This record gives sequence, C-alpha cells and structure tokens, in this order.
Amino acid sequence: MFKTLPTQSNKKEKEGNQQCQQKLKSVTTAYALTQPTLAEANIAVKLARRQQRDFAKDNWIIQQIKSHNTTKEIVHDSRNKHNNKYQHQHQH
Repeated sequence: MFKTLPTQSNKKEKEGNQQCQQKLKSVTTAYALTQPTLAEANIAVKLARRQQRDFAKDNWIIQQIKSHNTTKEIVHDSRNKHNNKYQHQHQH
C-alpha cells in the first residue's frame, strides 16, 4: 500500500473544507433566523384558510335561512290569498 504524504492538494482540500464550513455556518444561521418567520407565516395561512372556511360556512347558513324564510313567506302569502278568496266568496 502507498502512504499518502501531505501534499499541496491536501492543503487545498483543508482550505476548501474551511471555506465550506464558513459558508455552511452562514446558511445555517440564515435558516435559523428565518424559521420563526416561516412558522408565523404558516400560522397566518392556516388562520386565513380557517376564516375563509368559516365565512363560506356562515354564508351557506345565511342562504339556508333566507331560502327557508322565503319559502315560509310564499306559503304564508298563498294561504292569505286563499283565505281572502274564500272570505270574498262567502260574503256575497
């Protein structure tokens, strides 16, 4: 087996590793700094989606109530018309 002697390439490799470590440190720091912001953004998105869903649900309920009230009004009106007709016929 050959023994590897410290050469110029080994020295360059160590320098390269040190540079990579420094860059990696700054990337790790940037990542750590952005994590809270990312977490807040995720929470904001979840809240917005929940509000949108609740708004849609509320609108659906309001529409159901309105359509139910409209149906009741129509039935009530038709009964009144029928009663009025009946009263007019029997008054003569």
